[in-house]
Amino acid sequence: MPADITNWTQPAYRRWLKPYIWDPMGTSTAWTTVARVYLMEVEITEAQKVDGISFYNYATVAGNCYVGVYGPVVTEDTAAGAARIAISADTVLAGASAAQFVPFTAPVTLAPGRYYLAMECSDATYTYARITNQPPWLGMSQYFLHGGGVYGALDATVPAVTDGTNALSLSLRVYKA
Repeated sequence: MPADITNWTQPAYRRWLKPYIWDPMGTSTAWTTVARVYLMEVEITEAQKVDGISFYNYATVAGNCYVGVYGPVVTEDTAAGAARIAISADTVLAGASAAQFVPFTAPVTLAPGRYYLAMECSDATYTYARITNQPPWLGMSQYFLHGGGVYGALDATVPAVTDGTNALSLSLRVYKA
């Protein structure tokens, strides 16, 4: 994991919470689909205060993004119907081949349960770190198209989703207890 993975060593933070499937720098890259909201499932075993999401940019860094959290999961193995409980501002993607941290508009405390970390991008040329394509994992990696394909703030609730093969390496930053 890069030393600058978004303030890992700062004393105010305890650790990172990661999805079930995760690799800090990924094993390959992929291009985003404009307005596609990528979702990765994560489990919280005790209440945690979180303030944003980190990910690893690859060589082509272009456009903006929104990140957020949906949950807790209502129906096993799907994000559909989950409410958005955290969101970032529209944020410029920056730093080729580097980690980037995007803060939420306000920190949020998550109760124990399963949640989906979300990321939506505005540019189809942006490349991100991911784990190489796998067979679709029921519930673990999903996506939906925001606003009929028009980039904008994450939806208030998750509509119907598709199980995906694209495992983004998203991580939640957690405050010390």
